[in-house]
Parts: sequence; C-alpha cells; structure tokens
Amino acid sequence: MKALRYSKLNIGLDGALDGEFVAAIELDGIARDPGLTQVTGGGIRGIVARRALAQLAKIPFEFNINVRGPFRTLIATARSLEDPTNLIQANLPQMIRARAGTAEPESETVQPQESEKMP
Repeated sequence: MKALRYSKLNIGLDGALDGEFVAAIELDGIARDPGLTQVTGGGIRGIVARRALAQLAKIPFEFNINVRGPFRTLIATARSLEDPTNLIQANLPQMIRARAGTAEPESETVQPQESEKMP
C-alpha cells in the first residue's frame, strides 16, 4: 500500500455492531510510486528493470473491495493480523489440554527391557 499512489480512497461501513457488517473499500490511482522502488545493480539488467518499473508506474488501477461478516469476528481477525496475542491466548489452553490427553505416559526407565544390558 505504501508504494501505491492513489487519488481516491473511500471506506464505507454499514451494518449492526451485533450482527452482519459490510465494509466497502474503493481505491483508484496509479500503480506504483517509482521513488519507493529501488533497483539494485547496474548494466543491462538494471537498465531494463528501471525502465520496466517506470512503465508499471503509469498503469492506472481501480479496486472495489467488499468484506461481509460478523462485526466482532472481522475486527478480531484484523487485530490478529498485527498482534496475534489474543488469538494465542484464546486457543492455547485448548491446544495444551488436547495435547496432554493424547501424549503417551512417560516411563521411569530410559532403556527399554528388550534392549541388551550394557557392562
């Protein structure tokens, strides 16, 4: 998103906070800001890459994105993308209990009885 140069950004929110929620996002502008994209290296490869990026920077774009779902779930999902702490805290106890129930009991002896005795 940082490399995009957009002339229009509209965000529309509609719905009930305790039910289904719709977020509509509209973007349009020019594909890339060439100042944010650096090409390393020189020679023919560097020249071609710089020219290709310069041409890509002129391509216009238009995105219309609609996200529909339960409001609290959408917010929790968006929040977990940046900081997964709440997601981990909510699921970790269940995962530990599930793993504890399936783990084999540890035996007190390290060497199984079938193995040979060492001097």
